[in-house]
Amino acid sequence: EPVRDLAFHPDGRMLAVAGESAVTLWDTTSGNVLNTIQGHEGPINSLAFSRDGAYLATASDDSTARIWQIPSGELVLALAGHNGAVLDVAFNGDGSRLATGGVDKTARLWDAETGQILRTIQGHTAAVTAVTFSPGDQFLTTASKDSTIQINPLNTLEELLSQARKQLVRGLTAAECLQFRHGDACLTETEDGTPPRDIFP
Repeated sequence: EPVRDLAFHPDGRMLAVAGESAVTLWDTTSGNVLNTIQGHEGPINSLAFSRDGAYLATASDDSTARIWQIPSGELVLALAGHNGAVLDVAFNGDGSRLATGGVDKTARLWDAETGQILRTIQGHTAAVTAVTFSPGDQFLTTASKDSTIQINPLNTLEELLSQARKQLVRGLTAAECLQFRHGDACLTETEDGTPPRDIFP
């Protein structure tokens, strides 16, 4: 079956590989399968380890994101809220929050311990294809098929007092991934090979 995404465990000794309906955990030293995680009812689009390696988050066409305990593969939370496929997932730095993006044009911020939706981020006019937290978790940035990048302050007071720091960046082709570097600079990569651009909050 096709490989849809992969991620290294933070210690480098495990590789998670997403397939059509399951995640396979591989030992990177021996090449042996450590575990197979099943539970989604559709293809798995994205996966991400928490920074401490204790949890793995997955996003699926079945409209859910899920959090699994590692290495047991035990389901911790099933997060339902998106209307349609969930395309990307990302943990914040301490693993207490999970961000998701979906075909319903929204990103969602979840409490990774309780499963509560903390915020629904709107503003995109097409599917949200990528989500990432800035270092220090001050911002959640989203990329969309609508060719925009949205930078969302996560500090409520800052959001109220400084809406100017929330930017919609236009003139890009649809972005497929996001990555922060050097603190506040956000690097975008597009699906058509357009050279990466730095976006500053």
